[in-house]
Amino acid sequence: MRRTSGDGNEEDSVPKASRTLLSSTPERRAAVVGLEELFDESYDSIVRFCVVRSGSSSVAEDIASATFADAARVTAAGDGNDVDVPWLYMVAQRRLIDHWRSAERHRNRIRRLIEWRAVDDTVPLVDDPTPALVQQALASLPDRQRALLTLRYLDDQSVADIAEAFDLSYRAAESALARARKSFLTAWRDVQ
Repeated sequence: MRRTSGDGNEEDSVPKASRTLLSSTPERRAAVVGLEELFDESYDSIVRFCVVRSGSSSVAEDIASATFADAARVTAAGDGNDVDVPWLYMVAQRRLIDHWRSAERHRNRIRRLIEWRAVDDTVPLVDDPTPALVQQALASLPDRQRALLTLRYLDDQSVADIAEAFDLSYRAAESALARARKSFLTAWRDVQ
């Protein structure tokens, strides 16, 4: 399909992978029809499979959509014979595992962020962290402080890397992080 953009140039409105699938060879057309049939008969069961394991319908729908996008890519590459219901479940399972790992990494980063110690370094800063409260406290900080804390504690960047990113000396980066931590502590107490 061709369309004309605002500047008068023609653009292709069909993505490259779709053009490959829509090419006129009988094998390609059969692959597209097979993928459509597979989608029609399997999408709901893949979503249910993911809902049971993730506990979230939105996560399940995202994973099911990504699974069928993978199926379309494999089919477009000419390996569509490998795409069947067991293949879909295998891909969905792997995507669920990736989701769980990502969620665990996020929880660990939040825990690290709130495990800062008070001034005497013996009392935990926070007793029972809630990610939403941590995010609320972070959101109340100035952009620079939020960026510093996010890079250090959520993205696990070293002080040297942060100093380079902000064009600061190492000591200046340490000082900026200390001020950001102090601001976070104040913000944290305000949101609790």
